[in-house]
Amino acid sequence: MRPASLSDLSFSQRSIQDYLDCQRRFALRYLSKLRWPAVTSEPIDEFERLTDLGTRFHQLVYRERSGVDPGLLLKTTQDPTLRTWFNNYLDHFQRPTRQASFAEITLAVSLEETYRLEATFDLVYRSPEGRFKIIDWKTSRKRPQRERWQNRVQTTLYPLLFSAAGDELFPEGDFFEAGLDMVYWYPEYPTQPEVFSYSQDQADQDWVWLQEILGQIAGKETLEHDFPKTAQTERCRFCVYRSFCGRGTKAGILDEELAATLGEEVSLNIVKFDEIESIKYY
Repeated sequence: MRPASLSDLSFSQRSIQDYLDCQRRFALRYLSKLRWPAVTSEPIDEFERLTDLGTRFHQLVYRERSGVDPGLLLKTTQDPTLRTWFNNYLDHFQRPTRQASFAEITLAVSLEETYRLEATFDLVYRSPEGRFKIIDWKTSRKRPQRERWQNRVQTTLYPLLFSAAGDELFPEGDFFEAGLDMVYWYPEYPTQPEVFSYSQDQADQDWVWLQEILGQIAGKETLEHDFPKTAQTERCRFCVYRSFCGRGTKAGILDEELAATLGEEVSLNIVKFDEIESIKYY
């Protein structure tokens, strides 16, 4: 079976990360579009609780950014962990004016009129100092080392796409001259954000790297032979396709340290805002 046309795909940080982590998982998920009835992690109840907490924190911030009174939001929030996180956000995050910020916004660009790239940003804004900030909320209970984020697709793709399409949101902005930061912000660790500055030189290099990766995918001939399984079998414990690939039937045991380390592979922050209309730019 030949891969589906790439013109039908929208490449995100998750799909590109999937390809880099396991080409077979990428092919099954995005090309074959195979839905496989398996849980991501055990215990299921704890996994669902952590997923729900992450989703609800994103929703709280989105509503606050939309103008809902924070006191009212706190009154309707009963979970103690979620209340602590939201209070940490209110007390420690330097909140921009709503006029200077955009929450849960999707931007998309076309690369060489062949590949469609998109990213949904938790929050983007221009700081009082003039720097542009891309904020991504991370609700894991453990804080990973900085090196963990340096090698993730999200740290590259988000500022890259924002630098290409962000002028639709901030038409007056020269992102590289003013300064552009990718910020991972932890409500569990509100005074310890992880900040990565982004430059024009990095963007030039990253466009080349991205073209190479997408070119590799486009050059594949068959799903069965050209998208190999990962050699790092520990990743399979948290992949829904593990039994399909003959890599085990039982999900891995979730713990906070592991959740923080594996990040997107455990996918604690799966947020679906049915009420949010995405804005896409080409």
